[in-house]
Amino acid sequence: MKEIYFIRHGQTNENSLGIRQGSEIDSELNELGRIQAKKTGKYLKKYRINGKKFDCIISSPMKRAVETAEIIGKEIKYPKNI
Repeated sequence: MKEIYFIRHGQTNENSLGIRQGSEIDSELNELGRIQAKKTGKYLKKYRINGKKFDCIISSPMKRAVETAEIIGKEIKYPKNI
């Protein structure tokens, strides 16, 4: 059985100000967003069923999504570049 995880990017400064970003604003994560991504990666590493490795990580090309995916990938020791 395949498992699919949908994960939203970490917080950006625009998120904290209530600004909707969409694809028009390509913002980066703020410090809290980086912490959120790291916590998510640690969670996935710890609770992944039977310690199975991840087949792939797919991300939007937006900076905030790529950065989130890269941080999670590092935490789960994903062997490929995002």
